[in-house]
Amino acid sequence: MPVDVTWTSYGRPALDALAQVVAHLKQDDPLHPVTLVVPSNIAGIVARRHLARGFHPDRPAIAGLWITTLPRLAEQLAAPRLTGTGRRPATRAFVGATVRGVLLDDPGVFGEVADHPSTARALARAHHDLRDVDDSACDLVSGTSSLCAEVVRVHRAARERIADGHYDETDLLHTAAATLTADRAAELGSIVIYLPQDLTHAETALAAALAGLTDTHVVAGHTGDSRADAAVTESVAAIAPDVPPPPPRTPPTVQRVLHASDSDDEVRCVVRDVVQTLRTTPAHRVAVLYAARDPYARLLHEHLAAAGIDINGPGVRPVAERAVARLVLGLLETARTGYRRADVLRAVGELPVTTFEDPDRATTTLPLPLWERITREAGVVSGNDWHERLDFHRHSLEQQLEDEDLYDSTRDRLTRHRDATASMQHFMATLRRRLTDLDRAPTWTAAAEVLHGILDDLLPPSTHRHLPPAEQHALVTVRSALGQLRALDSTPTSPSLAGVEEILGLELDGALPRVGTFGQGVLVAPVEQVVGLDLDALYVVGLAEDLCPGTLREDSLLPERAREATGWALRSSRRRAERTHRSLLAAFDSAPHVTASFPRGDLRRHSHRLPSRWLLPSLRALSGDPDLPATEWERGASSARDTIEGSPSFAGSLRTTPHPATEQEWRVRAHLAGVAPHDPVVAATQELVRARRGETFSRFDGNLTGVAGLPDHGAGTSAVSPTALESYATCPHAYFLQRLLRVEPVEAPEEIITISAADLGSLVHEAMDGLVAETAAQGQLPSHGQPWTPAQRARLLELGEELGERYEAEGRTGHHRLWARQRQWLRTVLDRMLTEDDAWRAEHDAAVVTSELRFGLHGADPVHVALPDGREVLLRGSAARWTGAVTGVCS
Repeated sequence: MPVDVTWTSYGRPALDALAQVVAHLKQDDPLHPVTLVVPSNIAGIVARRHLARGFHPDRPAIAGLWITTLPRLAEQLAAPRLTGTGRRPATRAFVGATVRGVLLDDPGVFGEVADHPSTARALARAHHDLRDVDDSACDLVSGTSSLCAEVVRVHRAARERIADGHYDETDLLHTAAATLTADRAAELGSIVIYLPQDLTHAETALAAALAGLTDTHVVAGHTGDSRADAAVTESVAAIAPDVPPPPPRTPPTVQRVLHASDSDDEVRCVVRDVVQTLRTTPAHRVAVLYAARDPYARLLHEHLAAAGIDINGPGVRPVAERAVARLVLGLLETARTGYRRADVLRAVGELPVTTFEDPDRATTTLPLPLWERITREAGVVSGNDWHERLDFHRHSLEQQLEDEDLYDSTRDRLTRHRDATASMQHFMATLRRRLTDLDRAPTWTAAAEVLHGILDDLLPPSTHRHLPPAEQHALVTVRSALGQLRALDSTPTSPSLAGVEEILGLELDGALPRVGTFGQGVLVAPVEQVVGLDLDALYVVGLAEDLCPGTLREDSLLPERAREATGWALRSSRRRAERTHRSLLAAFDSAPHVTASFPRGDLRRHSHRLPSRWLLPSLRALSGDPDLPATEWERGASSARDTIEGSPSFAGSLRTTPHPATEQEWRVRAHLAGVAPHDPVVAATQELVRARRGETFSRFDGNLTGVAGLPDHGAGTSAVSPTALESYATCPHAYFLQRLLRVEPVEAPEEIITISAADLGSLVHEAMDGLVAETAAQGQLPSHGQPWTPAQRARLLELGEELGERYEAEGRTGHHRLWARQRQWLRTVLDRMLTEDDAWRAEHDAAVVTSELRFGLHGADPVHVALPDGREVLLRGSAARWTGAVTGVCS
């Protein structure tokens, strides 16, 4: 049947052309069925709202209209037939697992990298491209190189495995085209294909089949640039072979260009302009499109939100970046990498995770700060440390609790730490056991059930209502992704920690939830989503040459020479750049007021940027210089300051703009003008900075004179250690933090490479103290000038070994190989200490009296030190290894 083709520009003219076609089809019968095939859901919404106005003043509505896309139409036509044969949809996870299974059975040239996740992902993308061409084209690709031959082999093997019980979108489209009958096509009524873009071969086959069986009309958009329009012209020609080419027209340009110092400054300038536009234009008639997702998507969402502007469009954070997804993926990663302390705490630390308690007990939220402190004190690094070192730490706490002289506050703290240590042991033992069960699961269904159980126990239903809406959505998405793992049972792959992590990561990384509702607020989206839009004001950001089109990279698995060998049946990789160019020109057509912007540089990389080649025609038109080169765009900007505007810098534009957009910008402007209201936070910060920079001994340096409740060591009422006084004299601020506020430097056990000098000294001291205490209890301390006996020397080495084992169990000795060398050195030091002690006591005819002389501790009187003002300081502490000579001199 002949196909009617209407060529139009994008934006409102395309909608008017569509309305004319539909009005013509319904002029005799308002209920005449019309199937409108649109390029995207957003284009369908815009078209439906436009057509809903009706075609006559007395009929402001429309009926008998079904809006769909070609893939959805194929699903309606062919899915019942395919599912009737027992085939099911092939999800992205299933395709990835199938490709991985092919590599597992016969990796071929990919043998050395077959296990790497990127290999399976790259081959899955190549499989997707090759699915759109027939076997003859695949043969031509195979003949270009041995690598391409291997890619085709993997593709064909994966295709055969998928076809055995599953179907993909290409199967749907081909089946729908092959089985479409005249009666079924008549049920669809008249077909209107609205703004077709670069259709795949399978989509083109279905569209051509529809055109051959029913009344078909095409409303095609063109921009006037032959290269940008090539894909659309090719698609239309495949549907209607005899259609004439589109009429010539001048490619559209923008009405205004902005340039800024960098991307951040550019977005700030655009947001200020949007704020002004919204004073006269409804938000749903305004859009901000970006040519490059990074960094513009996040910048636009952040700055528009700061300005209080509602937005809608694709989200900027995939589900994989949400806390729920990081919990699941993080636990899988920690199991794969040996349960490193930092990884475990990071995985469970972002959500109100509950511990694995008995079902009949109330759930308890994991006390992360306490657990973090305990793991540091216990020296947990990874692996079996979660059992061995926590067990040792728990027994140590129990021993400390046996002391009857403990203060009540100390006893409460030790009890709390002991209970938390036991709870952590139970939690980690349960988690490790269940993740081991996952790694050994016989089927993907069993693995999914294990992970489902872990997630349900960590985040029980009672906690869901307390999660933010974005995390609740992520939880639903994670559960759905876990459900899709069951479909992998029909693949030859077996579940594993790495496999489950990879597939879930792929699914969740591609899940990008939408923000807001289309039609409510300003649309923020990639420029490729502009097709079908009708706006009053449009902003396009990021039009620098290195961002749009950016660097064109060749596909390493299916290079251009392989694609050219097929006569371009396998589409060129450059099609992506052409699609962006076409979308950009369509954006210029989609609103009467279009503002394009680009950054002049990248402050992070300290580099300059040039305007995009696709923005250059607009710069030439606005400057009136048809030969303006991109490298001299500033010359053109100087002659068109009203239409080519620039921001010198963030600070420069903020000082001069009459329209600050956010509260922060208003406050900065007020401070610059000297009229800002009093801000206690700013005032306190300024006071702190001035005091820390000054030479006066202030409260910010540790001078707390006049502050009530602080200890007065000169009052003679409480004892203080000489070490504490020394630290106060050295740095009062450090004394205040460490001694009064009890703030200590965080020392992560995994960062301890070797035993510290302080711990080494403590070990030596404890060993000597233990030897002296034992020999004193036995009444065998060396008398005046007598040496230590060989048995006592051997006992000192035994004490050193015992203490070394305890220090090692506490995680204080660092890497075991370095500790082995330190232990040998320690034995030498201990033995040499006794030798030197023998020599000194023989020279002075001295005897060992005790290991320590305590003062101010355990009932001993403190040392009184008089101060010049009449007050006194009481000192407490101990002096190590007290010896006495015959003359009565002690040391």
